[in-house]
Amino acid sequence: MIEHNESATRAIPFSGCVLHRIHFPKPVRTHMHHTFPQFLQLRKWGEVRDRRTVKVCATGHDDVHHALNVLLGTEKVMLPGVGDKELAMAREAVRMYNE
Repeated sequence: MIEHNESATRAIPFSGCVLHRIHFPKPVRTHMHHTFPQFLQLRKWGEVRDRRTVKVCATGHDDVHHALNVLLGTEKVMLPGVGDKELAMAREAVRMYNE
C-alpha cells in the first residue's frame, strides 16, 4: 500500500462535503483532502507544491484514497460502494501525477 503522511490530513468539525449531499449518521468531522494528494506530489517532485484542498467526509476521503490505490496498482480490487464522484476525484489526481 502507498504510504502517505496521515498527519497531513486536517480534520475539522463537520461543515460539508463536496462528495455527498446527504450523510447519515451525520459525520463528526470534515477532512480536508488535497486535490493533488501530498504523497503523489512528494513522489513526483520531492516536495508539496499544490496546497489546494476540498472538504470531504471521512468515508468519502477513505474511498478516494482507496480508488487512488487501485488506479495506481497498489490494491487490486475496487471495493463496492466507491462512488462515481470519489472515482472521478482519484482519476483527476492520477492525471495530475502523470502530466
